[in-house]
Amino acid sequence: MNYLLYCVLPSRFARITLPPEGIGGAPLTIVAPGDLAAVVSTGNSNDREPPVSDLLVYHGVIKAVHQQAPVIPFRFGCRLSGLDDVISLLSERRKEYEALLNEVGECAEMGLRILMPATERVAVERERSDGFAAAAEGAATGSAYLEARRRVYAAKETADLEIERTGRRIGSRLDGLFRCMRSESREIVEKGQTIVSLHFLVERRRIESFRAACQHLLAEEQEKILLSGPWPPFNFVHREDQDSAFDNGLDRLRSFLKTK
Repeated sequence: MNYLLYCVLPSRFARITLPPEGIGGAPLTIVAPGDLAAVVSTGNSNDREPPVSDLLVYHGVIKAVHQQAPVIPFRFGCRLSGLDDVISLLSERRKEYEALLNEVGECAEMGLRILMPATERVAVERERSDGFAAAAEGAATGSAYLEARRRVYAAKETADLEIERTGRRIGSRLDGLFRCMRSESREIVEKGQTIVSLHFLVERRRIESFRAACQHLLAEEQEKILLSGPWPPFNFVHREDQDSAFDNGLDRLRSFLKTK
């Protein structure tokens, strides 16, 4: 029987109260063979694109545990074939997990999503469209094609620099209230817009101060900004080379939550 992993926590918190059930209504269990423990449930599904309902349950379990204990949240879909494998995982990666808990255990993740002005992205897409049209018309000489590519990439570089400057400016406004910041951006091509996501690792004791500073920032900045959190520190415990299935799922989940 497969076991779905939700998160790792110090075993001294193994007696916390868990939600009544996990994915598919399966009961939740805390496996605590040593200094580390894992929250798991049984199940045989291997869905690569889980429904939003499953993502809500999965995220809800981790959030409930995080409200009571330091956690390392797993990516959705991390499964092992038996309890012995869960115990082996905790043993083999003990040093890595303990280091992560020392780094993020007393923290939560706060997020800012910034809707960049449409004109920046419209310019990029217009350059790309015009460039491809010019390239097609001037393919015989090749010069139009090269010029079109130059204009496309120059426009994109300008937009990317503006995104980077925006992230740095906002990060500097919140300096001293977070341990670490990470950023990412996503284009909404059909609307000619870009959403810039800033992720902040914030000590639990500083969350209210961080939130208050963000409220001042939201009132003063021209861009449309959405504050979210506190979340478990998903974006601060996973390597960039890991499977992106979780990232896609979490993005779908957050998009769903913002419509409610």
